[in-house]
Amino acid sequence: GNVVRIVGIATDITPLRDAEEALRESETNYRLLFELSPNGIVIHDGRQILFTNPAAAQLVGARNNDELVGMNLLDFVHPDSRSLVMERLKSQARGVVSAPVEEKFVRLDGSSITVEVSAAPIQQKGQATFLVTIHDISERKQAEREAIYRQKLLEKVIQLGKNITAITDLDLCLREIHRSIQHGLGFDRVGIFLYDAAQNFVRGTYGTSRNGELVKNDWYQRPVEEWTDWQVALQ
Repeated sequence: GNVVRIVGIATDITPLRDAEEALRESETNYRLLFELSPNGIVIHDGRQILFTNPAAAQLVGARNNDELVGMNLLDFVHPDSRSLVMERLKSQARGVVSAPVEEKFVRLDGSSITVEVSAAPIQQKGQATFLVTIHDISERKQAEREAIYRQKLLEKVIQLGKNITAITDLDLCLREIHRSIQHGLGFDRVGIFLYDAAQNFVRGTYGTSRNGELVKNDWYQRPVEEWTDWQVALQ
């Protein structure tokens, strides 16, 4: 009945505890990255939205992340981009990582935005899901459109200069300037005035009537100081 021998087995679990700690740190860092990212991040299963970060909710005009969970992913895809998204979903289901591509999304208020989207298949708790990052490029696209418009406007102004250089008659020159500005540059109504620096006087020449016709407005004649807007324009 006496204890003769005690056998014990000791296992060093330090590596296991270190691995668990590293995993917790990795999960914490991943959660912070997910929550604090300035780009929208969405995880979906190919149909429904499973998780989103605050940036994604703000991007589509949602009150919070929970409002988007369970919603159909395609509800936020503009009809112009739907076929592209469907093809990308098929390729991602085969394990393909999608390079950034431009798409149009629809916000909850019905307005559309232009975004750049990247996506990749991931495992989420053993389930095949997809991670999508979304970057709003609406302002960049607007800036590009404005730059193109300015470039085209400059080209038309240069062409206008070439056109009127060959005209020696002042009246014909003024008519051509009016026509080119209204139709070539796309303005609804145009008024052309001449400024006499010696007499500090402004005189009208041609303008556009309310029904879009070219009319003379030489009846307009007055000293510049009677209209302060001219002083600002001529400074």
